[in-house]
Amino acid sequence: MTRQHSTLAVVAAAFATAAAASAVLFTALSPAAAVPAPAVLALSAGASASSGPFAADNPGAYVSGGPTASYNVQAAIAGTTRPDLYRSQRYASNRGAFTYTFPLPAGAYVVTLHWAETWSGGATPGGRVFNVAAGLDIFVAAGGANTALVRSYPAVVEEGVTDLAVTFSSVVQNAMISAIEVHHRDGTAGDGPEEAPDTEEGGEEPSAVVPLATLRLNAGGPAVAGYIPDTPYVTNGAATRTWSSATSVVTTAPDAAPAAIYATQRWGKELAYTFPVPAGTYNLRLHFAELYDPVAVVGGRVFSITAAGGARP
Repeated sequence: MTRQHSTLAVVAAAFATAAAASAVLFTALSPAAAVPAPAVLALSAGASASSGPFAADNPGAYVSGGPTASYNVQAAIAGTTRPDLYRSQRYASNRGAFTYTFPLPAGAYVVTLHWAETWSGGATPGGRVFNVAAGLDIFVAAGGANTALVRSYPAVVEEGVTDLAVTFSSVVQNAMISAIEVHHRDGTAGDGPEEAPDTEEGGEEPSAVVPLATLRLNAGGPAVAGYIPDTPYVTNGAATRTWSSATSVVTTAPDAAPAAIYATQRWGKELAYTFPVPAGTYNLRLHFAELYDPVAVVGGRVFSITAAGGARP
């Protein structure tokens, strides 16, 4: 499956009864052509639309705390060939704190954060100071206003933990962020808590993209067996329902997931997932088991599935 747009959409539409899925997996392949594989997540903070591989940050899915607001400018940005990333920001509108929470499986990650001080009220030494790992003054660290600043931090999601959280806490004025990238530290899941130094950079490009480990979603269920909840990626969640069953499932099929994955499902007349990814070639694997007795007959549940790239609204 090759796509050339800013999202990958997967839609299941029912013909009889309701469409259903138990798990969704996709991974970047390694084609002969030089196609960059995506980061695990790449978000443009405060933006209303995607920018290349950076999706709009959708505060309803990822942001808690706050309250937050967005701010956009058309200023020239020094130190980068991607000025669009730095012209938007999400900030703590009450000079408090806010958190991005990403549902990710256990493993070692690198979180890369992007800023530029584009607000004249913060464009002085000490004009805006906040904590990520320690007190940060964007104006000072970047060497001036309207100048890109990039910093990367190692992070580990331990076994039994289902989220990676990044918190911004105001000290002077409002904490803010322009873009976020999350990468597996060596391109694979489950690396363990190896050591990796922080990097502090000014005027750098968005970090080099490393190969993506498979993204595994448990449709309609909690984090289990390396699969994470599907909620952030469901496009039409209000029109769907979830269902679970204690029925024993036979998992001898090639590439079958653990039995626990088939115990839950998401269903609806139409079920849609959207993944923000850059152009590339992907492998999509869907898991199903018919556990609902009333439709466990020939023709009892029939639906179509489409998967294609599309421009983000």
